[in-house]
Amino acid sequence: RPGVAFAGVGGPLMQAQVVLERLVVELEAEGGAQVRVRLAGHGPALMWIVPLANGRAGLDEAVAARPWSPDAPHLYDLTLELLDEAGGVLDQIGQRIGFRDIAVDG
Repeated sequence: RPGVAFAGVGGPLMQAQVVLERLVVELEAEGGAQVRVRLAGHGPALMWIVPLANGRAGLDEAVAARPWSPDAPHLYDLTLELLDEAGGVLDQIGQRIGFRDIAVDG
């Protein structure tokens, strides 16, 4: 799957994969208790809180995203925040992303 890797300064490694109609986020971090995932763009923003277990967190969610294409480049803002137990932000990273399905025939 295609993906975008994020790394905060001395911080966690976060990888987000976007496939038409699905958002998959995988995160490895030292410290922190949970991850807030926010997707904003067209329509209301979506947000999930994902607990960290043994320094790892994952999210696999169906989303009603408009597909990206050269003729209609629909983009979304994806923000990943590493949170402490009290909900304070330890690290944050963001990226503009597009949802696209790529297939090879033949």
